[in-house]
Amino acid sequence: MGVNRYTAPRIEQVFERLDKLKPLPFAQLWRDLPASSPAHREQKGLIFGGLIADGFLVVAAQKPNLVEDLGRVLLREARGLGVGDRVMRLRDEKMAALISLGGWLRGLEIGAAAVEGQFTPERARVLDQPELVDYFAEELTTLPPAVAHTPVFEKLRSGVKEIQTIMGKAGKGGLQLPEVRAIHTQAQELDLTVRRNN
Repeated sequence: MGVNRYTAPRIEQVFERLDKLKPLPFAQLWRDLPASSPAHREQKGLIFGGLIADGFLVVAAQKPNLVEDLGRVLLREARGLGVGDRVMRLRDEKMAALISLGGWLRGLEIGAAAVEGQFTPERARVLDQPELVDYFAEELTTLPPAVAHTPVFEKLRSGVKEIQTIMGKAGKGGLQLPEVRAIHTQAQELDLTVRRNN
């Protein structure tokens, strides 16, 4: 039904990872909430996942003044997806995976920026999750052709493969600052691709 440790990580695990990355450079990481979203349902799912990651950022950075606005946008996007009950029950397996992918990409962007700003090998280890990258790379190969061959998903497939390659080369020494920078750049570009209205 779309529920696994990748599509539905435990909330305490997410906050535990964010705690390891504090201090979070909130001013650098925060972005304007989208005024509207693309027409394609799959892209909406990615955006929805990214907004959920923004919610974790807001809570971890203790910015309660942003909660209401973010909540309003999340509700609007959920209605736009037409997923309400289906996503709550996670019966829409592909949508669950796309929402998770959007959240992971935004989370990776946030995490890589935090590590890049204050690098230590220990902080970099929080980003090093090759099995998660492998899961999303595989998910991107299972989309229907009409979706898979759109510019957004072509770029996503290519970018996730690049992240996969960077993490694969890390070796026993773990991710170093140049790799963290490359991951941050790639995640940021993919997040921008997801949020474009095309």
